[in-house]
Amino acid sequence: MDNKILKFPQNFLWGVSTSAYQIEGGIVNDWSEWEKSLKRIKFLNKNRKNLKDYICGQACDSYNRYEEDLELVKNLNCKAYRLGVEWARIEPTEGQFNLNEINHYKQVLQAAKNKGLQTVLTLWHWTNPVWLAQTGGWANKKTVDYFIRYVEVIVKELGQNVDFWITLNEPMIHIGFGYIFGNFPPVKKCDLYGAIMAYKNLVKLTNQLIIKFTSFCLIAK
Repeated sequence: MDNKILKFPQNFLWGVSTSAYQIEGGIVNDWSEWEKSLKRIKFLNKNRKNLKDYICGQACDSYNRYEEDLELVKNLNCKAYRLGVEWARIEPTEGQFNLNEINHYKQVLQAAKNKGLQTVLTLWHWTNPVWLAQTGGWANKKTVDYFIRYVEVIVKELGQNVDFWITLNEPMIHIGFGYIFGNFPPVKKCDLYGAIMAYKNLVKLTNQLIIKFTSFCLIAK
C-alpha cells in the first residue's frame, strides 16, 4: 500500500456547492409543479412515501438565511462558494425580468465577497421556468435564444461579483433522466427524439455562448 501523503497546491481553492432550487425555498418552476403532480403523487403513494417528505417547498430557506449560510462556509475555512441563480425567479414570465430578484442575487454575491469568498455562479441547474417548460423546454430550439437572452441579463447585472461561471450543470443527467428514464421533468420516457433535440440544443447553446462571450471579453479588453 502506498502511504505517500498527497499534498494540494498552496493556492488550491476549497469550497462548497449548492443548487438554488435545493436550498432557497419558495420557487415555482417545472420541478415544483412536477413534485405535486398527480402522477408523482400516485407513485409516492404506491411506494408508501409521505408526500410532504418529497416536496422541496421551503427547503432550508436559504433565500432568507443566506448570510447564515455564508458564515457557515467561512467557518469551514473554505475560500469559494458555488451557488446558482434560479431562472424561474429572474424571468417568471417570458421576456419579463424581475428586478427585485436580480437585486437579491446581487446582495447574495456581494455578501459572499464581503466574507472573502470567491464566487462560482451556476446559470442552469436542471430547473426551468414554467412558461419555458410549457413550450417544450430544451427540446424546443427556441430555448437556445431564450437562454442566451437570460444569460446576457445575468452577466450584465451580476458579473462584477462573479469569479467563475458554470453554464450548465450536468446536462446529460437532465437528458437521461428527463427524456429516457422519465424520472425528472419533463418526465418523458423513451423519448429518443426529445433527447436528441435537447442534446443538440444544449450543444448549440454552448457553442454560441463561447463565441458570444469570448468576443465580449476581447472587446472589453
